[in-house]
Amino acid sequence: GFWIGAEILPWTILFMTILGIAAACGDEQIRRHAALFGLCLAAFTTALVPIALPVSEFSSRAVSWFSPAYAIFAALSGAVFVCEWALGRVSTSKLFRLAIASGLAGCAGAVFFFLVPSALNGAYADYDMYDATVALDNIDEARPLINALQLNRFIPVTIFASLANFIRLLAIPLAALGVCFFAAKKERETRTAWIVQTAFLTAAITLTVFWQIRVGKFMEVFAVVPLTYLLSLWNDRIKEKPQEIMVILAQMTVFLLLGPLAGSTQQTVKSLAMDPAAIAPIEQRSSCRLDSALPSLNDPETLGKSPLTIINIANAGPEILFRTPHKVLAGNFNVPGNEDAYNFFSSTKDTVALAIAKKWGAHLVLMCKKVPKFYFGKDFPKNASLVKGENGLLHFRNLGSYRTLVEKLIDNQAPDWLSPVETYGASDYLLYRIEYPKGYK
Repeated sequence: GFWIGAEILPWTILFMTILGIAAACGDEQIRRHAALFGLCLAAFTTALVPIALPVSEFSSRAVSWFSPAYAIFAALSGAVFVCEWALGRVSTSKLFRLAIASGLAGCAGAVFFFLVPSALNGAYADYDMYDATVALDNIDEARPLINALQLNRFIPVTIFASLANFIRLLAIPLAALGVCFFAAKKERETRTAWIVQTAFLTAAITLTVFWQIRVGKFMEVFAVVPLTYLLSLWNDRIKEKPQEIMVILAQMTVFLLLGPLAGSTQQTVKSLAMDPAAIAPIEQRSSCRLDSALPSLNDPETLGKSPLTIINIANAGPEILFRTPHKVLAGNFNVPGNEDAYNFFSSTKDTVALAIAKKWGAHLVLMCKKVPKFYFGKDFPKNASLVKGENGLLHFRNLGSYRTLVEKLIDNQAPDWLSPVETYGASDYLLYRIEYPKGYK
């Protein structure tokens, strides 16, 4: 988990908090096990450093990806558990041992923030300003789920699609949380385990709703155990009282309607909202497949044998690198060229776009015909107007001096310095060769 990066930290901290409380309130054996965990955490995390990083990065204190900062975190955490075990032997008072554990944890946290001050800036402390703000704000999975409940003033019916999606994602985890409360009350022998399960599931639901929707993956994982318990209860009840089968089936039906089947409801309402007869300023997004552009990108007779530098939309960056010999400007996560790629496509003046192309020595421009809206500029759609598209829908588009380069390319009105490169067959992509005016190269 540490090797992956900051996504594991909330769960590690929560787990260690629970373990620390258990060690303080439990017996000597639990404290020994906690100390052993702390030693192993420090040892194995430190051992990862020379495997995961080159020597030149041994001084790094990055938080957003694996670095020696994680070894520092693990060493301090391990020291807390070892000290808790050693100092906990001097008193039989649970309250005293809990106070010791809390004090040690506080000291460890203070030392960590002193050694890794960037951690105070959050999970994206090491991202540049553009990737941590503009780019992150336009990544669906990095938004809080609560933002999904938005009313489209042009098509109010879309609120039902948003509500259906909201219910679909939360119904099952919330049902699982209810099962945790029920089981913690009923199952006395395993109450502690159910309390821990409740803590993890509550944290996952809270972070999904108010921080980032991608935490929902953890939310779903933590729901597996209580839902399995619920199924076992239903099974036992059917065996004990077969005459109540209709009641149980009704419960299962409601469960399915609120959970998995709500996804179908969402898609149905969404399809109605996308009816061409509707007045809908909606840009339909598409997951353009790079396959249609690969024959042209990999053809030495068309582009030459030498690798070229491509100004691209960020999402396509990794696949272009993997499946072609060319270099790219933009890519996923914290890539230095992302801001320049954004400024290139959202530029309203040729001089700005050409300066960016010259800075990177770019040769080609590649973009999907259905580009994400945020490439239309920071002020979009504040300065945009409604225009009728080929699909019969009304779309927000910048006009006049607000018109961006990406919109010109979508409308096949590329500037003179961009020469279209013919692709083999139908393609979801537009490919241009940059022909620098005199004085630019």
